[in-house]
Amino acid sequence: MMFFVVGVVLWRAPGWHGFATFSVLAGVVFVVLAAFLYLTFAPTSPLSGLHVGGLAERVVILWRDLWYAVLGWHFFKWTATTHAASLDHRTHRLAARGRPVS
Repeated sequence: MMFFVVGVVLWRAPGWHGFATFSVLAGVVFVVLAAFLYLTFAPTSPLSGLHVGGLAERVVILWRDLWYAVLGWHFFKWTATTHAASLDHRTHRLAARGRPVS
């Protein structure tokens, strides 16, 4: 369910609209895959005879991990594109706030 929560929260954040859309869509796919996983493991389900429960479980885990990988890649791109302040600029900013500068 965190796919949906993260998607809704990040929808309003500038620069995160694309990931928010991906997160909500990933949540929908995850719910479908979780239902498929339940159907493959339930003993009364017609799909249980196919013995693909382990495969379905791996697909669900792969999809969940893919979401984390995309989130990490988005963080990586975000930090690579932001320009860090120069060392002199940071020192000046710290000194202006009254904190000791080493």
